[in-house]
Amino acid sequence: MLRRLIILPVALFCVLLLSSFSWSAVQGTWDMTGKVTIMVKGKGIKTTVLTGLLDGDTWTFNNDNSFESDNVGGIWSQIKKKFVVNFDDDDIILFVEEMLGEEFETDITVDGITKEKFTGKENAKKNTIKGSFKIYMIGHGYDEKCDCNRTGKITVSGKFIGIPD
Repeated sequence: MLRRLIILPVALFCVLLLSSFSWSAVQGTWDMTGKVTIMVKGKGIKTTVLTGLLDGDTWTFNNDNSFESDNVGGIWSQIKKKFVVNFDDDDIILFVEEMLGEEFETDITVDGITKEKFTGKENAKKNTIKGSFKIYMIGHGYDEKCDCNRTGKITVSGKFIGIPD
């Protein structure tokens, strides 16, 4: 009887320890490669695609479930090998406004994010994480050619693969 009382807590502790390990495997800093694409569509706006590589970008998944990268931050969660990142809306808006402002040589204002999705998966055998995201936004800016304001739909998408730093 005493053995059973001792074995049960030890077994429970091992289960909790192992499940905790799988939960926190993504924690740490990862060197990312991949690309980010920004596409704009709207009345009077030709589709514009900006593509940039993520090479040299680092992403850090902190143990308090915060997420930081060279350009954006947010909150992350992980269940087993799959994880989800919720980007900070202000960071994404600032990043997109800067990128599009340079492309169109004018101020672009992003009114807000209409939908976002980010998913990833850990591959313990290859020691990598892999994921993709898609964010939908509405933006507007002044067009000097027509002396008018333009409004368009903005899609930001990306695919990445990370290896531990």
